[in-house]
Amino acid sequence: MSSELVQLFDLKLNKDYLFVMVIGWNDSKHADMELRRSIASSLAQIELPDLQAIGYGVELPQLDRFGLIMSFDSAEGIDLVTRIKQIMEQIRGLLLETLSIPPLIGAGSAYSLLHELTQSYVEACSAFDLLVPGEYGSSALFEEMSKTPSHSYWIPNHMQLKLVQSLKQGNIDIASQMIRSSLTSLQSSMLPALLVRCISFDLLNTILKTASELGEQQMLQQIAPNMVFSSSLEELESVLILLASQLCNEVKKETQQEEQTLIDRIIEYIDAHFTDHNLSLDTLAYEFEVSPSHVSRSFKEKTGINFLQYIWQKRLDRVFHQLKTTDTPLKDLIQEVGYLDTPNFIRKFKKETGLTPGQYRKLHRTTGSDAGTESAS
Repeated sequence: MSSELVQLFDLKLNKDYLFVMVIGWNDSKHADMELRRSIASSLAQIELPDLQAIGYGVELPQLDRFGLIMSFDSAEGIDLVTRIKQIMEQIRGLLLETLSIPPLIGAGSAYSLLHELTQSYVEACSAFDLLVPGEYGSSALFEEMSKTPSHSYWIPNHMQLKLVQSLKQGNIDIASQMIRSSLTSLQSSMLPALLVRCISFDLLNTILKTASELGEQQMLQQIAPNMVFSSSLEELESVLILLASQLCNEVKKETQQEEQTLIDRIIEYIDAHFTDHNLSLDTLAYEFEVSPSHVSRSFKEKTGINFLQYIWQKRLDRVFHQLKTTDTPLKDLIQEVGYLDTPNFIRKFKKETGLTPGQYRKLHRTTGSDAGTESAS
């Protein structure tokens, strides 16, 4: 997260530490848009004075998940893990007041710098994905779930978890960091060279397995024996980062394609239903199983205008056509395009065109009579 975004949304993330929580439910209730709005409102800004913490909610693309950015001060005699657990429990209690079913919560580690929030988000996603579906109220703290005994010679579990999640999100920066950190740790382990090489293949297997899970089967064909067996550990690091980069690029490309396909489907749906006065971001979110904020953000990114502007233009164009070609009374015509507030529509129409609808009809009339229409404007 950039400092510009923090200023834009007036986020008070100036305490000692920051971390991210991913919150979700394994229950159909999350699809209730009224309830979802209530949850989003509850999470918009949370203050926990006794824990010296403040949080800001973020709607994630998935309908059943929210993100929560927490900022808190350190406390004498309380370690970071304990403080995060205390915050998680208070958030759980607050959410239980809104929803009777306790949430699933995955939390990342605490960091002191703003740009490290991405690390915590990747960790929170990793922890959340390891929760058992159907276990209401279960939670996972990345640091605790990922601890590996100090005597283990294998790649630490938390590094592999973060590597997998970063690859799935197309984040090459964190993926590269995990690869370099793992190999650096191996190099300093004083283990026999053959054992180090064998252990390092865990990283290769992790990358290839993740690629397979993501449907990128072609990566399996790109591995040549000389790439891994005859290279030094430094060269192997370059190979692994190259493979990770290729996978992240494919993930980003597919994500962009999926986003474009989603927006194309949404636009097609709007074009077919723009006369429905109930059409909203919530109905689109329910129809396409993504969060309202994700629909809004993606729509603006892909079309250059926001959802409400697009709907208004579709309805306005229909009104233009109907004013030119029919004798339909103005009030009926406005309601036919899904706009229930006739006076407000007329005000917006005049602001847009400089004319009342009746004046527009007289000026552009092509057929029939315009008698009586001006009185409706």
